[in-house]
Amino acid sequence: MRIQSYVCALVCGICFAARASLLRPATFPKTVDDLSFVERLMLRQEGYEPFESVYDKDGNCISGCAYAAPRLEDELAAMARWNAIAKKDLVETHGYTQAQDETITPPATRDYNIPYGNPLRNMACITSPYTGSRTLADGTTSPHYAIDFRASTGTPVYAPANGTVLQIVNDNRCGNGIVLRHGGGYTTVYCHLSEVSVTKDQSVQFGVVIAKTGETGHADGPHLHYAVKLNGNPIDPQLVIEPGHKQCNEI
Repeated sequence: MRIQSYVCALVCGICFAARASLLRPATFPKTVDDLSFVERLMLRQEGYEPFESVYDKDGNCISGCAYAAPRLEDELAAMARWNAIAKKDLVETHGYTQAQDETITPPATRDYNIPYGNPLRNMACITSPYTGSRTLADGTTSPHYAIDFRASTGTPVYAPANGTVLQIVNDNRCGNGIVLRHGGGYTTVYCHLSEVSVTKDQSVQFGVVIAKTGETGHADGPHLHYAVKLNGNPIDPQLVIEPGHKQCNEI
């Protein structure tokens, strides 16, 4: 009974710490003595993933680690695996078509419970892509589990599919944020919003305005941080937006 109480108290403390940021928890497991597996399950349940870990110049995880002693190459392999699973799910389960250039498009009669399309409903350029090798100013590396769309403050954000509001967030990194739960195990995350137009547990329909863009939280300027997860794992949002979006530095 004493051990069970200790585990419950520790898990509750971990979950409270995780609330410090949607993108990066305030504490993280560093040793095999930590309840890293339990923490990961609880983070997913609370909607606080994907969070972004940091790796030193040698590829060792130094912050936001999901388990003991992961290396950058492990994370890159996991990201590739998550995206392969998502592609297979979209094509085989939901009837999407994958072209030779690997772009994926929905069927003519798409399932509006599965997120697809730029939530800004335009062809805004991408300031920061989904990548495992984003180098920070101090020389460390931090995977980016999302894409950032350039957008002026106040640009409407539309629901890319039917769903339910899983979380309304306000923290020091995401700023004002929303997490939507859709069908098929998909969730979407929106950060740095200037306005939030929905409430927790609210049902939303495809195409309704859920927020407006801004630069709240840790942001260098106004933009939309947009993340997509399948069964809790962050996948490349470019799998489920219209082909043709360019990097801003390519325009």
